[in-house]
Amino acid sequence: MNRDYAQDYVYANVPCPWMQVKALQLLQMFPPPTDKSTRNRLTDVLTRILGDTHPVKNINRNNTTHAILFEAIRLIIELDFDEELLPQAAGLLGRFLTLTLILTLTLTLIGSLRSIRLDERLEHEVPRPRGHVNSRQASQR
Repeated sequence: MNRDYAQDYVYANVPCPWMQVKALQLLQMFPPPTDKSTRNRLTDVLTRILGDTHPVKNINRNNTTHAILFEAIRLIIELDFDEELLPQAAGLLGRFLTLTLILTLTLTLIGSLRSIRLDERLEHEVPRPRGHVNSRQASQR
């Protein structure tokens, strides 16, 4: 992808964040790509988003990158990227649950609620609060 953009479109050192969020939201409205090269390219972009989003001291940059990250996670859930990205996305949601920032926690809970429809294969990927009893443990008691 070309990295040509005017400085006017950079916010918190992130190029065109609103366009990235809107593009990810738009992709959620379409069925998963059937073409292998398109799916691989989308997987590469989503992997890069998942891997490159780290908290920093600048709150505006955090909010911007987290908005992009959460839309990427929603897209992963909607397109059902089972073996490729769902475990990584579920792990990130679990990690964000430990943060104390209200906005991040709220977005994480919304993302977690959306991912409830995921099957039990991911149950081990999301860290559970201490004292949590999963459905299998409850039925064994």
